[in-house]
Amino acid sequence: MPNITKVDFVEMDKDDLEFRVSSEFTPKISEKRFQVISAEEAKELYFFRESGKTNVYPIIGGQKGDEGKGMAAKLTEMCDPDIRWTLAPNSTHNAGKGVHTKDESGKEVKVSLHLCPATLVDPHVFNYIGSNTQINLFSLEKEIIGMQNKTGRNKLSVDYHLMVDSYANLVVPTNRADDIVGKENAMGSTVVGATSSASNATGKTAPLLEHLLYDSQQFLRLVKYQIREFDDRIKHDKEFVELGVDSMIKLGIALQNKSLYSKNKRLETLAQKLSQSEIQFFSEKDPAQYLLEQYRAVCDKGLFFIGDTKTDINNLVAQGIPGSIEGVQSCLLSGPVKYSKNRTAAGTHSSSTIGDAGLNPDNINYRRILVFKFANTSVGGNDITMSGFIKQDALYKLEAEKDGQMISFEKTETLGDFLTKEQSDQAFHELTEAFFHAVENGYSLRKSKVRIEGINMDLSLAEARALLTAYKWGERGETSGRARICRFDDMVETGVVYNFEGHPLQIRNALDRAMDLPQLGVITAYQAVKEYGGHKIGDIIKPGMQLRQEHLTSESCIPIVQLIPTWDSIASDGTNELKVGKELNSDLCRYLNLVSDGSKIMAIGAGPKLANKAYVKEIE
Repeated sequence: MPNITKVDFVEMDKDDLEFRVSSEFTPKISEKRFQVISAEEAKELYFFRESGKTNVYPIIGGQKGDEGKGMAAKLTEMCDPDIRWTLAPNSTHNAGKGVHTKDESGKEVKVSLHLCPATLVDPHVFNYIGSNTQINLFSLEKEIIGMQNKTGRNKLSVDYHLMVDSYANLVVPTNRADDIVGKENAMGSTVVGATSSASNATGKTAPLLEHLLYDSQQFLRLVKYQIREFDDRIKHDKEFVELGVDSMIKLGIALQNKSLYSKNKRLETLAQKLSQSEIQFFSEKDPAQYLLEQYRAVCDKGLFFIGDTKTDINNLVAQGIPGSIEGVQSCLLSGPVKYSKNRTAAGTHSSSTIGDAGLNPDNINYRRILVFKFANTSVGGNDITMSGFIKQDALYKLEAEKDGQMISFEKTETLGDFLTKEQSDQAFHELTEAFFHAVENGYSLRKSKVRIEGINMDLSLAEARALLTAYKWGERGETSGRARICRFDDMVETGVVYNFEGHPLQIRNALDRAMDLPQLGVITAYQAVKEYGGHKIGDIIKPGMQLRQEHLTSESCIPIVQLIPTWDSIASDGTNELKVGKELNSDLCRYLNLVSDGSKIMAIGAGPKLANKAYVKEIE
């Protein structure tokens, strides 16, 4: 079959290096082997209990928020069936997760959750949304009803339970509009208002659920304050002012006029994201009163309890009932870590997550679980990714003509408008080979040009690889639908995580994907090519050393890449069956030994469903 891609390789400019390949900084790889074990053996090895203590499992993401923490929560629950509660301590509607479960008839279904814990689908688990959260009650209502429709589960009793803390912060529709007002584009946000609502919570100008229920005057006062602030900000958005949108009420009118909002992509994005109730809010004569009545109506539907989550959970712990804490986002995006430019306001590493739970430490044995996903995916943000060789909004800015219309590649599924499934698979394999050929031989990933049959435009090799990889692996943001950027494993970035998390138990997901690749790239160090954070040109930043914010690292350093073999099967017997007693493929074992840096790996994932996950242990 003839190639459907053409690559013009261009050598890297010696004065503008993008990376270099070297094994000089690769640590000695352990020869430990891994064997699949039963849930019972895993519980004895990893989930043992101390006398007089109750096990609590904080589940923390080790990358950029797309590691599969929801699946990790289910995997943990499967290993310790005594788990009866889960807390979302610092959640927003920003971080989506797809949860695979079965409905009441036994049919497999996928539920999309954002604010709620992944265990919401489990009728045997008490689910809690804590006080350090930002809640959009319209979105929460949609999320719960969506789960009920998919699963057929709609009980609200001790058999099926969700409690929201009465001191949780409430999202105001202006928070969502803040994500696009005065911004260059809408790529850097999923338009859920997480940043603005967290900022208002910090400044004590966000209304609480408590205010909605028992102090309407305080609720109205705080919402009106946010409206006044928003009205002032929108007047400074030149593009909107040119369209006649210079106040909140005019924004509300514009959001109901497609011929107007379609003239501006940010405005169009907002119109497509908001619910009808939120759009109505902007054009109401008394929007604060409207929001009060609408939010109270949601609470009156009985979709969830409202109460003191900390007291409830402490009572369960005192009874010896174990549970899990499911942090939103990930360690690298945590405010205290100060790694990401667009970091979340919450403290999402394990220490802050544990603190948000408000549990009595005398009663608890914390068993921390750190989750990673092969290909290190991330979505959102406008800056270049350290290990992805591409700006995160690059696909948003790419568009090609189809039937007289320009179509953006921002959404993962867009590629299907241009290529058949067979063509995209072929293009993926051709470009993956070309990508690693370029890495191995020092060709530029930014300047090497690619043409794909059926797409009438030039792409850089980095852009083409990102586009085809997202499509091949179905990588799309659960909340935004945007294509995720797949990156190399980055041991220096992981070292930042270990500085905060130590070496807790690990879950390594999506290991089956390596079988699609000719070889793997792992970043083992960075080299400064400009002055960087106290380092001189030529200095090497190794795992365990401090990294500055990602955009500063990308501007001043190049990654040093170690190429290692992939594996052609998950198990050593040449199959991908994860049966108890089977050893893992030797090349897979080498990879796990390299990237885990001595941490215990308790489980692996080789597919999207729970049946593709397995507990493992080291063997001599």
